[in-house]
Amino acid sequence: MKKTDMVTKKDYFTEVMTMFGAMNDTKEFFTKGETKVTYADVVTFFENEIALLDKKASYKSTKPTRTQEANAVIKEKILEVLRENGGKMTIKEMWESSEELASITDRSTSKMSALLTQLREKEKIERTYVKKTAYFSAIQ
Repeated sequence: MKKTDMVTKKDYFTEVMTMFGAMNDTKEFFTKGETKVTYADVVTFFENEIALLDKKASYKSTKPTRTQEANAVIKEKILEVLRENGGKMTIKEMWESSEELASITDRSTSKMSALLTQLREKEKIERTYVKKTAYFSAIQ
């Protein structure tokens, strides 16, 4: 299932709001204590919920997280190391050629692998295998 095919909260709220909006606005929907809730009140509630979801979604795309910013610095360092050395390098060889890269990644192969995969997906590096060993090189 594609992410765009998933039914979201907003989709549900919109459908329920449409359903309640088609009903008689002044008719009482339910009563809690002395408070009477009409169909129009329910529609107003869902309009507010949709507005809150839109507001929340707008915050997500405005600024990268602290981790994303830190990873961007590491990715630039990886590209710098690969360009300086010119040839194909393993993760271990990258660490050996740059102690700074080794320290900022804490010599974590999983972190390096994830960042290298992101760079490869953006077509900034290429990965080749020689006898089951991954070698990485920068694309000029």
